[in-house]
Amino acid sequence: MLSGRDTLKALNRALTEVRTSASVFDADLARERSRVDGLRLRENRLLRSLAALRLDDLEAQALSGDLTRAENGALQLLEDRELAEERSRAQAHSHRAELETLEAQRESLHETVDTAAAALAECEAAVQQALDADEGYRAQLALAREAEGIAEHAERKTEQAEEDRKVKGEPYEKDPLFSYLSGRGYGTPEYRAGFLARWLDGWVARVCRYESARPAYFMLGEIPRRLREHATAVRYQAEAQVQKLSEWETRAADAAGVPAAQAALADAEAAQDRCDDEIDATEVALHAIEESIGRFAAGNDDYTRRALELLAAAYSKQETERLTTMAWSTPGDEDDALVRALSDLREERHDALEELEEQRRARDRHAEKLSEIEDLRRRFKRNRYDDLRSGFRDGKIVQAVIAEFLRGAISGGRVWDTLRRQQRYQDVGGAWPDFGSGGFKRGGRRGPWHWPGTSGRGGFRLPRSGGSRSRGGFRTGGGF
Repeated sequence: MLSGRDTLKALNRALTEVRTSASVFDADLARERSRVDGLRLRENRLLRSLAALRLDDLEAQALSGDLTRAENGALQLLEDRELAEERSRAQAHSHRAELETLEAQRESLHETVDTAAAALAECEAAVQQALDADEGYRAQLALAREAEGIAEHAERKTEQAEEDRKVKGEPYEKDPLFSYLSGRGYGTPEYRAGFLARWLDGWVARVCRYESARPAYFMLGEIPRRLREHATAVRYQAEAQVQKLSEWETRAADAAGVPAAQAALADAEAAQDRCDDEIDATEVALHAIEESIGRFAAGNDDYTRRALELLAAAYSKQETERLTTMAWSTPGDEDDALVRALSDLREERHDALEELEEQRRARDRHAEKLSEIEDLRRRFKRNRYDDLRSGFRDGKIVQAVIAEFLRGAISGGRVWDTLRRQQRYQDVGGAWPDFGSGGFKRGGRRGPWHWPGTSGRGGFRLPRSGGSRSRGGFRTGGGF
Protein backbone atom coordinates (compact mmCIF):
# COMPACT_ATOMS: atom_id res chain seq x y z
CA MET A 1 0.00 0.00 0.00
CA LEU A 2 1.23 3.48 -0.91
CA SER A 3 0.80 5.96 1.94
CA GLY A 4 -1.25 9.10 1.46
CA ARG A 5 1.75 11.27 2.20
CA ASP A 6 3.93 9.53 -0.40
CA THR A 7 1.12 9.87 -2.92
CA LEU A 8 0.93 13.60 -2.22
CA LYS A 9 4.68 13.83 -2.77
CA ALA A 10 4.22 12.13 -6.16
CA LEU A 11 1.57 14.72 -7.05
CA ASN A 12 3.90 17.51 -5.90
CA ARG A 13 6.67 16.18 -8.14
CA ALA A 14 4.25 15.99 -11.08
CA LEU A 15 3.14 19.56 -10.42
CA THR A 16 6.75 20.78 -10.30
CA GLU A 17 7.48 19.03 -13.60
CA VAL A 18 4.47 20.61 -15.30
CA ARG A 19 5.33 24.07 -13.94
CA THR A 20 8.93 23.75 -15.14
CA SER A 21 7.75 22.72 -18.61
CA ALA A 22 5.42 25.73 -18.73
CA SER A 23 8.37 28.13 -18.61
CA VAL A 24 9.98 26.26 -21.53
CA PHE A 25 6.79 26.67 -23.56
CA ASP A 26 6.76 30.39 -22.81
CA ALA A 27 10.39 30.78 -23.85
CA ASP A 28 9.85 28.91 -27.16
CA LEU A 29 6.73 30.94 -27.84
CA ALA A 30 8.51 34.22 -27.11
CA ARG A 31 11.36 33.31 -29.49
CA GLU A 32 8.93 32.53 -32.31
CA ARG A 33 7.03 35.75 -31.63
CA SER A 34 10.28 37.75 -31.79
CA ARG A 35 11.03 36.11 -35.11
CA VAL A 36 7.63 37.15 -36.47
CA ASP A 37 8.14 40.70 -35.17
CA GLY A 38 11.51 40.90 -36.91
CA LEU A 39 10.04 39.65 -40.20
CA ARG A 40 7.32 42.29 -40.04
CA LEU A 41 9.86 45.06 -39.53
CA ARG A 42 12.07 43.71 -42.33
CA GLU A 43 9.06 43.75 -44.66
CA ASN A 44 8.45 47.38 -43.74
CA ARG A 45 12.07 48.27 -44.58
CA LEU A 46 12.03 46.42 -47.90
CA LEU A 47 8.89 48.29 -48.92
CA ARG A 48 10.61 51.55 -48.03
CA SER A 49 13.63 50.67 -50.20
CA LEU A 50 11.37 49.61 -53.07
CA ALA A 51 9.42 52.88 -52.87
CA ALA A 52 12.65 54.87 -53.10
CA LEU A 53 13.52 53.08 -56.36
CA ARG A 54 10.18 52.97 -58.16
CA LEU A 55 8.21 56.07 -57.05
CA ASP A 56 8.86 59.71 -57.84
CA ASP A 57 10.52 61.79 -55.19
CA LEU A 58 7.36 63.22 -53.69
CA GLU A 59 5.53 59.88 -53.50
CA ALA A 60 8.64 58.11 -52.24
CA GLN A 61 9.22 60.69 -49.55
CA ALA A 62 5.58 60.58 -48.45
CA LEU A 63 5.43 56.78 -48.27
CA SER A 64 8.89 56.51 -46.75
CA GLY A 65 7.94 59.04 -44.09
CA ASP A 66 4.78 57.11 -43.25
CA LEU A 67 6.65 53.82 -43.07
CA THR A 68 9.45 55.31 -40.96
CA ARG A 69 7.01 56.83 -38.48
CA ALA A 70 5.10 53.55 -38.33
CA GLU A 71 8.28 51.58 -37.75
CA ASN A 72 9.51 53.96 -35.05
CA GLY A 73 6.12 53.86 -33.35
CA ALA A 74 6.02 50.06 -33.56
CA LEU A 75 9.55 49.78 -32.18
CA GLN A 76 8.61 51.99 -29.25
CA LEU A 77 5.53 49.90 -28.54
CA LEU A 78 7.58 46.71 -28.72
CA GLU A 79 10.10 48.19 -26.28
CA ASP A 80 7.22 49.09 -23.96
CA ARG A 81 5.97 45.54 -24.34
CA GLU A 82 9.35 44.14 -23.32
CA LEU A 83 9.33 46.28 -20.18
CA ALA A 84 5.78 45.22 -19.29
CA GLU A 85 6.68 41.59 -19.96
CA GLU A 86 9.71 41.89 -17.70
CA ARG A 87 7.53 43.30 -14.92
CA SER A 88 5.14 40.37 -15.29
CA ARG A 89 8.02 37.89 -15.23
CA ALA A 90 9.40 39.53 -12.08
CA GLN A 91 5.97 39.24 -10.44
CA ALA A 92 5.71 35.60 -11.50
CA HIS A 93 9.17 34.90 -10.08
CA SER A 94 8.10 36.51 -6.79
CA HIS A 95 4.94 34.40 -6.63
CA ARG A 96 6.84 31.19 -7.44
CA ALA A 97 9.30 31.98 -4.63
CA GLU A 98 6.36 32.56 -2.32
CA LEU A 99 4.87 29.22 -3.37
CA GLU A 100 8.14 27.46 -2.58
CA THR A 101 8.13 29.02 0.88
CA LEU A 102 4.51 28.03 1.45
CA GLU A 103 5.11 24.48 0.21
CA ALA A 104 8.01 24.11 2.66
CA GLN A 105 5.81 25.54 5.42
CA ARG A 106 3.04 23.11 4.48
CA GLU A 107 5.45 20.18 4.69
CA SER A 108 6.49 21.28 8.18
CA LEU A 109 2.86 21.69 9.24
CA HIS A 110 2.06 18.25 7.90
CA GLU A 111 4.80 16.83 10.12
CA THR A 112 3.00 18.45 13.05
CA VAL A 113 -0.32 16.98 11.87
CA ASP A 114 1.17 13.49 11.59
CA THR A 115 2.75 13.78 15.04
CA ALA A 116 -0.59 14.88 16.55
CA ALA A 117 -2.46 12.12 14.70
CA ALA A 118 -0.02 9.48 15.94
CA ALA A 119 -0.29 10.77 19.51
CA LEU A 120 -4.08 10.69 19.30
CA ALA A 121 -4.06 7.15 17.87
CA GLU A 122 -1.82 5.95 20.70
CA CYS A 123 -4.05 7.60 23.30
CA GLU A 124 -7.23 6.12 21.80
CA ALA A 125 -5.62 2.69 21.43
CA ALA A 126 -4.73 2.64 25.14
CA VAL A 127 -8.32 3.53 26.09
CA GLN A 128 -9.79 0.95 23.72
CA GLN A 129 -7.48 -1.78 25.03
CA ALA A 130 -8.51 -0.97 28.59
CA LEU A 131 -12.20 -1.02 27.66
CA ASP A 132 -11.76 -4.28 25.78
CA ALA A 133 -10.45 -5.83 28.99
CA ASP A 134 -13.31 -4.40 31.13
CA GLU A 135 -15.98 -7.06 31.70
CA GLY A 136 -18.63 -4.47 32.51
CA TYR A 137 -17.96 -2.63 29.25
CA ARG A 138 -17.97 -5.85 27.27
CA ALA A 139 -21.33 -6.76 28.82
CA GLN A 140 -22.75 -3.39 27.80
CA LEU A 141 -21.31 -3.84 24.31
CA ALA A 142 -23.07 -7.22 24.07
CA LEU A 143 -26.37 -5.65 25.19
CA ALA A 144 -26.00 -2.88 22.63
CA ARG A 145 -25.23 -5.35 19.83
CA GLU A 146 -28.18 -7.54 20.77
CA ALA A 147 -30.52 -4.53 20.90
CA GLU A 148 -29.15 -3.28 17.59
CA GLY A 149 -29.73 -6.69 16.00
CA ILE A 150 -33.33 -6.77 17.23
CA ALA A 151 -33.94 -3.26 15.93
CA GLU A 152 -32.47 -4.04 12.52
CA HIS A 153 -34.55 -7.23 12.27
CA ALA A 154 -37.72 -5.34 13.18
CA GLU A 155 -36.95 -2.63 10.62
CA ARG A 156 -36.37 -5.23 7.90
CA LYS A 157 -39.68 -6.93 8.72
CA THR A 158 -41.44 -3.56 8.64
CA GLU A 159 -39.95 -2.69 5.26
CA GLN A 160 -41.01 -6.07 3.88
CA ALA A 161 -44.55 -5.65 5.24
CA GLU A 162 -44.77 -2.17 3.70
CA GLU A 163 -43.64 -3.58 0.37
CA ASP A 164 -46.24 -6.38 0.67
CA ARG A 165 -48.84 -3.73 1.42
CA LYS A 166 -48.05 -1.99 -1.85
CA VAL A 167 -48.11 -5.18 -3.93
CA LYS A 168 -51.09 -6.94 -2.33
CA GLY A 169 -53.10 -3.78 -1.87
CA GLU A 170 -52.84 -2.82 -5.53
CA PRO A 171 -55.76 -5.04 -6.75
CA TYR A 172 -58.06 -3.54 -4.12
CA GLU A 173 -57.04 0.01 -4.95
CA LYS A 174 -57.46 -0.55 -8.68
CA ASP A 175 -61.07 -1.67 -8.15
CA PRO A 176 -63.04 1.60 -8.59
CA LEU A 177 -66.04 0.40 -6.52
CA PHE A 178 -63.89 -0.80 -3.64
CA SER A 179 -61.79 2.37 -3.75
CA TYR A 180 -64.96 4.49 -3.76
CA LEU A 181 -66.39 2.81 -0.66
CA SER A 182 -63.02 2.71 1.11
CA GLY A 183 -62.54 6.40 0.48
CA ARG A 184 -65.95 7.16 2.04
CA GLY A 185 -65.09 5.02 5.09
CA TYR A 186 -67.95 2.64 4.38
CA GLY A 187 -68.37 0.04 7.11
CA THR A 188 -66.46 2.11 9.68
CA PRO A 189 -67.68 4.44 12.46
CA GLU A 190 -66.46 7.38 10.37
CA TYR A 191 -69.00 6.67 7.57
CA ARG A 192 -71.61 9.41 7.19
CA ALA A 193 -74.39 9.40 4.58
CA GLY A 194 -78.12 9.95 4.16
CA PHE A 195 -80.75 7.22 3.69
CA LEU A 196 -80.63 7.13 -0.11
CA ALA A 197 -76.80 7.29 -0.23
CA ARG A 198 -76.57 4.49 2.35
CA TRP A 199 -78.95 2.36 0.28
CA LEU A 200 -76.96 2.97 -2.92
CA ASP A 201 -73.62 2.38 -1.16
CA GLY A 202 -74.98 -0.87 0.27
CA TRP A 203 -75.90 -1.99 -3.22
CA VAL A 204 -72.40 -1.12 -4.45
CA ALA A 205 -70.88 -3.01 -1.50
CA ARG A 206 -72.85 -6.15 -2.41
CA VAL A 207 -71.79 -5.90 -6.04
CA CYS A 208 -68.05 -5.69 -5.24
CA ARG A 209 -68.27 -7.95 -2.15
CA TYR A 210 -66.87 -5.16 -0.05
CA GLU A 211 -67.72 -6.65 3.37
CA SER A 212 -65.66 -9.79 2.76
CA ALA A 213 -62.72 -7.88 1.17
CA ARG A 214 -62.49 -5.01 3.64
CA PRO A 215 -60.99 -6.97 6.61
CA ALA A 216 -58.18 -8.36 4.44
CA TYR A 217 -57.43 -4.90 3.04
CA PHE A 218 -57.55 -3.42 6.53
CA MET A 219 -55.01 -5.94 7.81
CA LEU A 220 -52.70 -5.17 4.88
CA GLY A 221 -52.42 -1.64 6.25
CA GLU A 222 -52.63 -2.51 9.92
CA ILE A 223 -49.76 -5.03 9.98
CA PRO A 224 -47.11 -2.55 8.68
CA ARG A 225 -48.42 0.11 11.05
CA ARG A 226 -48.09 -2.16 14.08
CA LEU A 227 -44.70 -3.41 12.91
CA ARG A 228 -43.54 0.19 12.44
CA GLU A 229 -44.63 1.00 16.01
CA HIS A 230 -42.72 -2.05 17.26
CA ALA A 231 -39.64 -1.17 15.18
CA THR A 232 -39.70 2.37 16.54
CA ALA A 233 -39.91 1.08 20.10
CA VAL A 234 -37.05 -1.41 19.77
CA ARG A 235 -34.98 1.17 17.88
CA TYR A 236 -35.43 3.55 20.81
CA GLN A 237 -34.25 0.78 23.15
CA ALA A 238 -31.24 0.08 20.91
CA GLU A 239 -30.36 3.79 20.78
CA ALA A 240 -30.51 3.88 24.57
CA GLN A 241 -28.15 0.91 24.89
CA VAL A 242 -25.70 2.37 22.35
CA GLN A 243 -25.90 5.72 24.12
CA LYS A 244 -24.94 4.02 27.41
CA LEU A 245 -22.03 2.39 25.60
CA SER A 246 -20.97 5.73 24.11
CA GLU A 247 -21.15 7.47 27.49
CA TRP A 248 -19.00 4.70 29.01
CA GLU A 249 -16.41 5.24 26.26
CA THR A 250 -16.59 9.02 26.63
CA ARG A 251 -15.87 8.85 30.37
CA ALA A 252 -12.86 6.61 29.72
CA ALA A 253 -11.64 8.80 26.84
CA ASP A 254 -12.00 12.00 28.88
CA ALA A 255 -10.06 10.50 31.76
CA ALA A 256 -7.23 9.50 29.40
CA GLY A 257 -6.99 12.92 27.73
CA VAL A 258 -8.41 11.92 24.33
CA PRO A 259 -10.35 15.23 23.87
CA ALA A 260 -7.13 17.23 24.38
CA ALA A 261 -5.31 15.04 21.83
CA GLN A 262 -8.20 15.48 19.39
CA ALA A 263 -8.12 19.25 19.88
CA ALA A 264 -4.37 19.29 19.25
CA LEU A 265 -4.90 17.42 15.99
CA ALA A 266 -7.76 19.74 15.00
CA ASP A 267 -5.57 22.79 15.66
CA ALA A 268 -2.72 21.32 13.62
CA GLU A 269 -5.07 20.50 10.75
CA ALA A 270 -6.58 23.99 10.88
CA ALA A 271 -3.10 25.54 10.58
CA GLN A 272 -2.37 23.23 7.66
CA ASP A 273 -5.69 24.21 6.03
CA ARG A 274 -4.84 27.90 6.37
CA CYS A 275 -1.53 27.26 4.66
CA ASP A 276 -3.34 25.37 1.88
CA ASP A 277 -5.66 28.35 1.45
CA GLU A 278 -2.63 30.62 1.06
CA ILE A 279 -1.17 28.22 -1.50
CA ASP A 280 -4.46 28.23 -3.42
CA ALA A 281 -4.64 32.03 -3.40
CA THR A 282 -1.02 32.34 -4.55
CA GLU A 283 -1.61 29.84 -7.35
CA VAL A 284 -4.63 31.84 -8.53
CA ALA A 285 -2.57 35.05 -8.55
CA LEU A 286 0.28 33.30 -10.35
CA HIS A 287 -2.10 31.95 -12.98
CA ALA A 288 -3.34 35.48 -13.74
CA ILE A 289 0.24 36.67 -14.22
CA GLU A 290 1.17 33.62 -16.29
CA GLU A 291 -1.80 34.26 -18.56
CA SER A 292 -0.45 37.79 -19.08
CA ILE A 293 3.00 36.38 -19.85
CA GLY A 294 1.40 33.93 -22.25
CA ARG A 295 -0.32 36.76 -24.10
CA PHE A 296 3.00 38.61 -24.36
CA ALA A 297 4.77 35.48 -25.55
CA ALA A 298 2.13 34.74 -28.18
CA GLY A 299 1.84 38.35 -29.38
CA ASN A 300 -1.77 38.64 -28.21
CA ASP A 301 -1.12 41.66 -25.99
CA ASP A 302 -2.27 45.26 -26.54
CA TYR A 303 1.26 46.51 -27.30
CA THR A 304 1.73 44.07 -30.19
CA ARG A 305 -1.77 44.72 -31.50
CA ARG A 306 -1.19 48.48 -31.61
CA ALA A 307 2.23 48.04 -33.28
CA LEU A 308 0.65 45.90 -36.01
CA GLU A 309 -2.09 48.46 -36.52
CA LEU A 310 0.54 51.19 -36.99
CA LEU A 311 2.43 49.16 -39.61
CA ALA A 312 -0.75 48.11 -41.40
CA ALA A 313 -2.02 51.70 -41.53
CA ALA A 314 1.26 52.96 -43.04
CA TYR A 315 0.69 51.24 -46.38
CA SER A 316 -2.30 49.72 -48.05
CA LYS A 317 -2.44 46.47 -49.96
CA GLN A 318 -3.10 48.47 -53.11
CA GLU A 319 0.10 50.48 -52.69
CA THR A 320 2.12 47.36 -52.05
CA GLU A 321 0.77 45.64 -55.16
CA ARG A 322 1.47 48.75 -57.26
CA LEU A 323 5.09 48.80 -56.12
CA THR A 324 5.68 45.11 -56.92
CA THR A 325 3.93 45.39 -60.30
CA MET A 326 6.07 48.36 -61.25
CA ALA A 327 9.21 46.54 -60.21
CA TRP A 328 8.45 43.42 -62.26
CA SER A 329 7.29 45.33 -65.34
CA THR A 330 10.40 47.47 -65.74
CA PRO A 331 13.99 46.48 -66.29
CA GLY A 332 16.39 46.66 -63.38
CA ASP A 333 18.08 44.05 -61.24
CA GLU A 334 18.03 45.98 -57.99
CA ASP A 335 14.28 46.37 -57.67
CA ASP A 336 13.68 42.80 -58.91
CA ALA A 337 15.93 41.55 -56.13
CA LEU A 338 13.95 43.57 -53.60
CA VAL A 339 10.67 42.12 -54.84
CA ARG A 340 12.04 38.56 -54.66
CA ALA A 341 13.32 39.24 -51.16
CA LEU A 342 9.93 40.65 -50.22
CA SER A 343 8.17 37.56 -51.60
CA ASP A 344 10.54 35.20 -49.77
CA LEU A 345 10.14 37.17 -46.57
CA ARG A 346 6.33 37.03 -46.74
CA GLU A 347 6.44 33.29 -47.30
CA GLU A 348 8.76 32.92 -44.34
CA ARG A 349 6.49 35.09 -42.22
CA HIS A 350 3.48 32.97 -43.23
CA ASP A 351 5.31 29.82 -42.06
CA ALA A 352 6.44 31.58 -38.88
CA LEU A 353 2.86 32.62 -38.08
CA GLU A 354 1.67 29.02 -38.51
CA GLU A 355 4.45 27.82 -36.21
CA LEU A 356 3.57 30.54 -33.72
CA GLU A 357 -0.08 29.47 -33.75
CA GLU A 358 0.87 25.81 -33.24
CA GLN A 359 3.09 26.71 -30.29
CA ARG A 360 0.31 28.89 -28.91
CA ARG A 361 -2.10 25.93 -28.98
CA ALA A 362 0.52 23.69 -27.36
CA ARG A 363 1.01 26.23 -24.58
CA ASP A 364 -2.77 26.43 -24.03
CA ARG A 365 -2.93 22.64 -23.72
CA HIS A 366 -0.07 22.71 -21.24
CA ALA A 367 -1.80 25.47 -19.23
CA GLU A 368 -4.88 23.21 -19.02
CA LYS A 369 -2.69 20.35 -17.76
CA LEU A 370 -1.21 22.66 -15.10
CA SER A 371 -4.71 23.65 -13.94
CA GLU A 372 -5.73 19.98 -13.82
CA ILE A 373 -2.78 18.86 -11.69
CA GLU A 374 -3.27 21.80 -9.32
CA ASP A 375 -6.97 21.01 -8.98
CA LEU A 376 -6.15 17.33 -8.48
CA ARG A 377 -3.73 18.11 -5.66
CA ARG A 378 -6.18 20.58 -4.12
CA ARG A 379 -8.96 17.96 -4.00
CA PHE A 380 -6.50 15.38 -2.65
CA LYS A 381 -5.61 17.62 0.29
CA ARG A 382 -9.18 18.75 0.97
CA ASN A 383 -10.26 15.14 1.25
CA ARG A 384 -7.33 14.59 3.65
CA TYR A 385 -6.06 11.73 1.52
CA ASP A 386 -2.64 12.57 2.97
CA ASP A 387 -3.96 11.67 6.43
CA LEU A 388 -1.73 9.42 8.56
CA ARG A 389 -4.36 6.67 8.28
CA SER A 390 -4.89 7.08 4.54
CA GLY A 391 -3.26 4.87 1.94
CA PHE A 392 -3.71 3.60 -1.61
CA ARG A 393 -4.20 -0.08 -2.16
CA ASP A 394 -2.07 -0.54 -5.29
CA GLY A 395 0.73 2.01 -5.32
CA LYS A 396 1.97 0.89 -8.75
CA ILE A 397 -1.37 1.71 -10.34
CA VAL A 398 -1.43 5.16 -8.71
CA GLN A 399 2.10 5.94 -9.86
CA ALA A 400 1.29 4.64 -13.35
CA VAL A 401 -1.76 6.88 -13.84
CA ILE A 402 0.19 9.92 -12.67
CA ALA A 403 2.88 9.09 -15.24
CA GLU A 404 0.21 8.63 -17.92
CA PHE A 405 -1.22 12.02 -17.04
CA LEU A 406 2.18 13.64 -17.43
CA ARG A 407 2.52 12.01 -20.87
CA GLY A 408 -0.84 13.49 -21.83
CA ALA A 409 -2.45 10.07 -22.28
CA ILE A 410 -5.22 10.58 -19.69
CA SER A 411 -6.99 13.48 -18.01
CA GLY A 412 -6.78 14.68 -14.42
CA GLY A 413 -10.33 13.38 -13.94
CA ARG A 414 -9.16 9.84 -14.74
CA VAL A 415 -6.37 10.18 -12.18
CA TRP A 416 -8.84 11.35 -9.55
CA ASP A 417 -11.20 8.43 -10.27
CA THR A 418 -8.30 6.03 -9.77
CA LEU A 419 -7.30 7.69 -6.51
CA ARG A 420 -10.86 7.45 -5.20
CA ARG A 421 -11.08 3.74 -6.06
CA GLN A 422 -7.69 2.93 -4.59
CA GLN A 423 -7.96 4.97 -1.39
CA ARG A 424 -8.32 3.05 1.88
CA TYR A 425 -8.02 3.89 5.58
CA GLN A 426 -5.77 1.71 7.68
CA ASP A 427 -5.40 1.18 11.42
CA VAL A 428 -2.72 3.24 13.12
CA GLY A 429 -1.33 2.41 16.54
CA GLY A 430 -4.08 -0.14 17.17
CA ALA A 431 -6.81 2.52 17.45
CA TRP A 432 -10.07 1.86 15.63
CA PRO A 433 -12.55 4.69 14.96
CA ASP A 434 -15.33 2.09 14.68
CA PHE A 435 -14.50 0.63 18.07
CA GLY A 436 -17.55 0.00 20.28
CA SER A 437 -20.33 2.52 19.64
CA GLY A 438 -18.51 3.82 16.56
CA GLY A 439 -19.33 0.59 14.73
CA PHE A 440 -23.11 0.81 14.91
CA LYS A 441 -24.89 1.81 11.70
CA ARG A 442 -27.31 4.19 13.33
CA GLY A 443 -24.68 5.30 15.82
CA GLY A 444 -22.46 6.72 13.11
CA ARG A 445 -19.79 8.74 14.89
CA ARG A 446 -21.45 8.86 18.29
CA GLY A 447 -18.33 7.32 19.85
CA PRO A 448 -15.52 9.56 21.11
CA TRP A 449 -13.03 8.27 18.52
CA HIS A 450 -11.37 10.22 15.75
CA TRP A 451 -12.50 9.53 12.19
CA PRO A 452 -10.31 10.76 9.34
CA GLY A 453 -12.31 12.81 6.90
CA THR A 454 -12.41 15.95 4.80
CA SER A 455 -11.14 19.37 5.76
CA GLY A 456 -14.69 20.73 5.34
CA ARG A 457 -13.44 22.93 2.48
CA GLY A 458 -15.17 21.36 -0.50
CA GLY A 459 -14.03 17.73 -0.37
CA PHE A 460 -15.87 14.53 0.42
CA ARG A 461 -15.21 11.15 2.00
CA LEU A 462 -15.57 7.85 0.25
CA PRO A 463 -18.42 5.72 1.62
CA ARG A 464 -17.38 2.93 3.91
CA SER A 465 -17.58 -0.49 2.31
CA GLY A 466 -18.64 -3.68 4.07
CA GLY A 467 -15.96 -5.67 5.85
CA SER A 468 -15.26 -8.30 8.44
CA ARG A 469 -16.29 -8.07 12.08
CA SER A 470 -13.40 -7.52 14.47
CA ARG A 471 -13.13 -7.36 18.25
CA GLY A 472 -13.37 -3.58 18.22
CA GLY A 473 -16.27 -3.20 15.79
CA PHE A 474 -16.44 -3.21 12.00
CA ARG A 475 -13.41 -2.86 9.78
CA THR A 476 -13.63 -2.38 6.05
CA GLY A 477 -11.37 -4.12 3.60
CA GLY A 478 -7.99 -2.45 3.59
CA GLY A 479 -8.90 -0.15 6.47
CA PHE A 480 -12.08 0.69 8.32
